[in-house]
Amino acid sequence: MFSRGPRVHHVDMTEAHPGRSLPARTTVDDVLDVAGAAAMGALASVPVIGPILREVVGTAWTELRYERVERFATQLGEDMASLGDRIDHEFVCTAEFAALTEQVLESILQRRNEEKIAAFAAALAHASTLDRPDERERLRCVDDLGALRPAQIEVLSRLAAAGSADWVRPSDVITVGQVAQSKLNLVLKGLDVDRLDLDELERRGLTRSLSDTVTLLAVANDVRAILAPRGRSFLEFITAKAAGTAPVVNPEDSPCRKTFSQEGGDLDNLVHFLARSLIGSPTLSSRTHRPTR
Repeated sequence: MFSRGPRVHHVDMTEAHPGRSLPARTTVDDVLDVAGAAAMGALASVPVIGPILREVVGTAWTELRYERVERFATQLGEDMASLGDRIDHEFVCTAEFAALTEQVLESILQRRNEEKIAAFAAALAHASTLDRPDERERLRCVDDLGALRPAQIEVLSRLAAAGSADWVRPSDVITVGQVAQSKLNLVLKGLDVDRLDLDELERRGLTRSLSDTVTLLAVANDVRAILAPRGRSFLEFITAKAAGTAPVVNPEDSPCRKTFSQEGGDLDNLVHFLARSLIGSPTLSSRTHRPTR
């Protein structure tokens, strides 16, 4: 499934080890291969469960994580291409963007975030634009995305898209509070969420409280009023723009796409390519590069 392409990062090992018989230049991949082998050996040496640990890390962990990286990179490429001239090319070369990219990459490697890979790709793409939120809000949005369950994010999406056309007033719904709750129940129908899930959305400032009279009256009139302004901006930040909402660049004409193709275009070079083309950080690419099993 994964092919090893040309090795692109090199370090000079002769000065660090003058008395050793080493090639004049040794690739970072070689160094990582040695480190990976040492880690596997340490796992295998654990009494009783060592072989099991080695198998989990060597097979399931490594392959599944790189499948997630592949999905993330594919989606990110599409999102970046759709942004056109909205991309801030100076900002994406800063340490600030590098730190955010590293945080996002670490998040998408986790199993619990597998269903949110597209959202993380959209978040990183939007963070690269000229009209991006400020740094505090960007970090807060990425933190929220990592903490929320997919069902909670679906709550926000449904609230943003909700209308009153499908709601029919039940005969036992009389008060304003009952109307508001009835409309909310219709929006949430079929979702695996409970009171604690909704309370967390409110605590994070993504939704408003029905305990507030003004909000209650507004929700009784239009259920979308329960979505706080920050909830709307959060959804925009983690959602890829629909076709036609931003200048579109032919992916084949993208400088990033051309550079990636020239380097072999295989998955082994993927994280190296992301790091160099988006943030110019060999440190990040080295840390996330796939070890040889």
